[in-house]
Amino acid sequence: MSKHEGSAPPRLWDRLGLDEKDVSVVKARFESSMQPLSIDGPALFDRLAQTGSIKQALGVDVLLLEALYARAFHLLEIEQPLRATDVFGLLCALDSKQADHWLGYGICLQACDEPGMALTAFDHAATLAPHWPAPHLHRLSLFMRQERWEEAREALRRLDDSAMDDADIPLLKAAVPFRTALEMRET
Repeated sequence: MSKHEGSAPPRLWDRLGLDEKDVSVVKARFESSMQPLSIDGPALFDRLAQTGSIKQALGVDVLLLEALYARAFHLLEIEQPLRATDVFGLLCALDSKQADHWLGYGICLQACDEPGMALTAFDHAATLAPHWPAPHLHRLSLFMRQERWEEAREALRRLDDSAMDDADIPLLKAAVPFRTALEMRET
């Protein structure tokens, strides 16, 4: 029997490791930070505590997420990664279980010269979608730029292992220059 089997699911603050005193401090600060925005802080905090999800607490629907994603993607396409970073970051906060949100966020961060944060985003995308080769391609690119050869080889191996169908061929083709460079380093 699991720790929570037969009982209510753990509260948000339990999952965050907060005790009742911590929660009262967080709640007070949250409520005071919402007041200048004319947001009902106590109600939002209670919904957040009940649902454990910013998306659910705010009542965000799929159509809004899709519109935000389209906007972020467009900003990235027109080479405005700094602006796209904010939108992808919001998407990650609202729906943190979507690998494509994390991948977009990582691409923006890498374009904004934040390789450490980009790698964290790529790693999160790869964790959420282990059989999706795109995060591994971006990890490979980042490692190559940083001359982190062993990590680049591992990213290439994971890319190869995760590429399973014809839809992945463009990603494999994009990896060819990196593969060639790594092979040349070995000779």
